[in-house]
Amino acid sequence: MMLTLLLAFIFSEKLYVFAALITLVAFLGGLFKIPLDAEIQKRVDSKELGVVLAYFNQVSFIYIFFASATNLLVTSVLGLSTSYVFLLLGAVIGVASLVFIFSYRPVVCQVGLTFMKTHYDIVQTGRETMDLPAGKNMLVLPAHRAVIDPLMLFAELQDKEVSPLCDDIYFRIPVIGHVLSLFNAIEVPDLRRSRKGVEKVMGLKDIIVNNMHCGANILLYPSGHITTDGGETIGTRQLAYEACANLAEGTHVIGIRIGGLWGSEWSRYGKSKTPSIVKLLLKSLALIASGAIFFMKKRKVDIVYEDITDRAKEWAKTDRRTFNKHLEEYYTQDWPGGVEPVSK
Repeated sequence: MMLTLLLAFIFSEKLYVFAALITLVAFLGGLFKIPLDAEIQKRVDSKELGVVLAYFNQVSFIYIFFASATNLLVTSVLGLSTSYVFLLLGAVIGVASLVFIFSYRPVVCQVGLTFMKTHYDIVQTGRETMDLPAGKNMLVLPAHRAVIDPLMLFAELQDKEVSPLCDDIYFRIPVIGHVLSLFNAIEVPDLRRSRKGVEKVMGLKDIIVNNMHCGANILLYPSGHITTDGGETIGTRQLAYEACANLAEGTHVIGIRIGGLWGSEWSRYGKSKTPSIVKLLLKSLALIASGAIFFMKKRKVDIVYEDITDRAKEWAKTDRRTFNKHLEEYYTQDWPGGVEPVSK
């Protein structure tokens, strides 16, 4: 609707093109409204349905009235031609769409997944291991191959109430920080940048364990950073070890292996530092908007889900370094020498 209204502004003096665009706007409006009306009828009790539908019709009338009033605003107050009404309405719809997308977790996941699938062929194996019976919860431990793999996982797991642990730097990025709040993300101070968050990091184990005992699903990256050499280095990090050593009754440990991203722009391959997620997102949106993305070869990404609860419990009976070594070997078991081949 936004794009069609903007085109109506551009072609406002070409009668037949303008008429076709306005007809298309009306059609798109129906595509937007009819599913919402159907959802209302499905959710609302039959005794209240008449009142609720009357309310929504009244609200629709009010907004149609304000949309009509924009003609007065544009022509009399601003002194512009009537064609600018369509420019203003298109802008309003565009802003409203963005607010809507970034206000609901399932919507932002579905939109993100739709965009990612323009360039990535995501193949999932063992996804059914995430479908646990009532009363069971998960500790999800993925490999960390590139900056984009958390976005893929969040989008693919949109139907699961999983709370991820994320570096505090991402919470300070306006839009990304807001999206993380939709996922009930837990902020993790990055001690490589500052030692001020030491006490908070020390308390993370208790936060994770308490949440698991309350039945929450927790997602954390054992390595805490994307791979720098194609392997998976966890080193002396302790969160995954502590979490598995203190598993709540009924908590399943789900391991996730990811392949196909080493060598992409989102990885550290050939780079001295972690690429900027903001710059890469903007570049990706530009490629999608220009249509260039549709002429690029799709990158295949394999995501393997596996219930490793029994193994994780056994590994946790050892010391932290041995536990982390087992996890490193698990994540890289599909590649000779424990290093993922570069894919471009």
